[in-house]
Amino acid sequence: MKFVCPSCERPIYNRRIEKCEFCGDALPNELLYSQNDVDNLDRQQAESLKRQTNTSSYSSGGGADFFSIDFGDSGGCD
Repeated sequence: MKFVCPSCERPIYNRRIEKCEFCGDALPNELLYSQNDVDNLDRQQAESLKRQTNTSSYSSGGGADFFSIDFGDSGGCD
């Protein structure tokens, strides 16, 4: 399905927003995400960010120690 504003026929990039980002007209409910869809997307994004955070903390350069080693930062102010 192609998601376009019925008023200006431009693409809908964010189906969470109730108004067209180009012309400002209200978008029909059938073009918007339901509240259940929004909740699921938010949960998936939170889980993805959590996985990225957990993964990066174990890889090289993922923590604060990365900066002190590579840039000679002793933690004090000069």
